[in-house]
Amino acid sequence: MATELVLHLDTAQDQRQLLPEESELRKRMKMHCLGLSSLDRTIAKQKARVRQLQEGDANTAYFHLIARGRKWRNFITSLNVHGHLVADHDGMEAVLHAHFEGVFGTAASTGNTLNFQALGIEPIDLADQEVPFSMEEVWAAIQAMPADKAPGPDGFTGAFYKSTWHLIRLEVMEAIQAFTQG
Repeated sequence: MATELVLHLDTAQDQRQLLPEESELRKRMKMHCLGLSSLDRTIAKQKARVRQLQEGDANTAYFHLIARGRKWRNFITSLNVHGHLVADHDGMEAVLHAHFEGVFGTAASTGNTLNFQALGIEPIDLADQEVPFSMEEVWAAIQAMPADKAPGPDGFTGAFYKSTWHLIRLEVMEAIQAFTQG
């Protein structure tokens, strides 16, 4: 109703000079329409926020639509370098590497060394640090664990490892070897 009145007064204004009462009414109605329009935008934003909160992290089509849009907004298709457009991946990688190498530079060697023997510190042979753990070493570590505490986030206590060692020892050793050998 208010929008129709404003449009009617706009049309009348194109044809003739509005009376002061009509101008004031048009101004008030236009402000009223702008206020309602702003309220509609606010409601739409709130509805979108509620939808984002409800469905944003769920594995829905809406989530994938948002993620795809974000991916395309963040995707760099080309770089403009000194007036030349670089669009291939390898070229952009080389340009970025050269730029940041110029910004950050390269590490300079200090040239300083420490002579530990002159300080009276004898070198230690660390060759045995790379030897794989033996089953006896692991079993000794398990026996030293407190029975009522879990060493990690899995919740298995020392009592569990001690009571099931004969069943799980091969899997535990495989896991330790995979971890230590990278």
